[in-house]
Amino acid sequence: MLKTTVLMYGYVRTQVIYVFFCFFQIELDKIVTHRNSIYERLSQPVVTLDELNSAFQLLQELGDMENTIDDVYLPVENIYAKLR
Repeated sequence: MLKTTVLMYGYVRTQVIYVFFCFFQIELDKIVTHRNSIYERLSQPVVTLDELNSAFQLLQELGDMENTIDDVYLPVENIYAKLR
């Protein structure tokens, strides 16, 4: 009975880790794609003040993304570390 419970716990733990991994892999791919899009737009030459303003807004968006990543993913990373 105890051996079955331990095996079941290990299986459930593995499944939880797998679900977390899949979810965060998808989210990470979205973030990387969006970041690459921003970098590509920032690589364009700036000629007008409107383009300069757009570049500053993109830089602000990058900063906001970094804060969001820290706020959202750090607690999850901590939970993941506990599951290991």
